[in-house]
Order: sequence, then structure tokens, then C-alpha cells
Amino acid sequence: MMNINLTAERHIASLNNNGARIKAPDGTTEPVNMDFYLRAVEQCNAGGYNAVTYELVLPCIDGEFHIAFWKDGHVDNGSTSRIIDCLASR
Repeated sequence: MMNINLTAERHIASLNNNGARIKAPDGTTEPVNMDFYLRAVEQCNAGGYNAVTYELVLPCIDGEFHIAFWKDGHVDNGSTSRIIDCLASR
């Protein structure tokens, strides 16, 4: 069992409370929650990735957004260009 990053847990709770959703390639969405977080971090570790990213839908906010889940449990979200910068810097 992995140790949960408490900062990430608060971040995920805030996104979830504000209606943020992960968008799949087929257009379906699912909530940003701790189950999704744990699966994403596990995917990083199992696949040997530094991070996995997903398109993020934020209610009432237009634009392209993404969320990155890092193998160490850290979470970043923001504009697509910001997430690309975060990925490049780590």
C-alpha cells in the first residue's frame, strides 16, 4: 500500500468538490477522486513512467486543461502548456 501524499489528497478533494472531471479519448468523463489518483500513481509505477496525464474538464471554464499524476504522488493541473512545462522540468 502506498503512502498517500496529503497535499495531493487535498488537491484532489478540491478538484472533486468543484466538479472537475477527467475526460477520456472517447469523450466520456469521470470524477477526479482518490480512486482515480491511486490508479494513476500505480500506473506510473507499474509502467516505469515519471507521470501520466489526462485531459481535465473544469466546469464553467473554457480552455484546454490537463492533470498530471506523478509516480511520487504529486499532482499538477492547469493549462495544457503549463503541464507540458511541468513535465519538461522534472
